[in-house]
Amino acid sequence: MTAPSVVDFYDRLAPFFIEDGGDACTAHVMRSQYYAVPVARLVELMGEAGFRQVRRIDQRFFQPLIAGFKPSPAFAAQEGQVPS
Repeated sequence: MTAPSVVDFYDRLAPFFIEDGGDACTAHVMRSQYYAVPVARLVELMGEAGFRQVRRIDQRFFQPLIAGFKPSPAFAAQEGQVPS
């Protein structure tokens, strides 16, 4: 049995077409990349970025919701922390 391949990132192209009401049409293509990371790693990254009380919320949406809050610089100063 072989392990399934892991996708490191998703590359997405989204075309948009703008009509001017006449015969002309302008096409724009927007490109974005989404990196696939496990939920546990995302929680770690949020902690490293200064978010507090990071938690996973299941069964509310079609996929897990990761929530946390990041204190304002004034709040962090009150607690003796250096704001990032």
